Amino acid sequence: MLLKGMLPHLQASEQLEALQALEPDAMDLVSLLPFLKPMSPAGYEKALDEAYNGNNPDVLRRTLCFATSGETSLSDGARFYISECFKHPESIVRILAMLIAWTLHDSKLAEQLASSGWSVTSADGAESYYGSAVLAESCTSVTSTEILKRIDLDFHGNIAHRLKGVLSMHLDLRFIAQFRTRSANPST
Repeated sequence: MLLKGMLPHLQASEQLEALQALEPDAMDLVSLLPFLKPMSPAGYEKALDEAYNGNNPDVLRRTLCFATSGETSLSDGARFYISECFKHPESIVRILAMLIAWTLHDSKLAEQLASSGWSVTSADGAESYYGSAVLAESCTSVTSTEILKRIDLDFHGNIAHRLKGVLSMHLDLRFIAQFRTRSANPST
């Protein structure tokens, strides 16, 4: 509780240091997000570089969590580390990276997730949701229908309103086919 009272009075870099000093699982980090200030793009890139290369999953998770507040602007270097986290072995790290892309509506990160080959078939729960949400946002500029095969069916309706022509027709046909498959086999 003391940390919540202190955070608004600290600079962004000091806030991140305070988060890093906490014991693992000492506090729900999500409850602290409203108190976080934006960090400079260069400062956040440096923090990500240290966290990513430091091989400490707790430090990496907290550094990624910091940017999910939606207030931090990203440099291309920070985008590099975040896009590398799309392939991280820990699902929470992948989820946080996707959450950053979704929260910031960062088209460059969305393109990097699309080119990473990520698919909903390799994910579950929150990762499926945020990964699909980011890829769905990237569909406004994607010229291939391949991206539609990689997202959760629940996102297809949202995309259909933005798409026109052949891509929209393909989406409608895929939705019908998946609906029929789910109806015929309710265990999937």
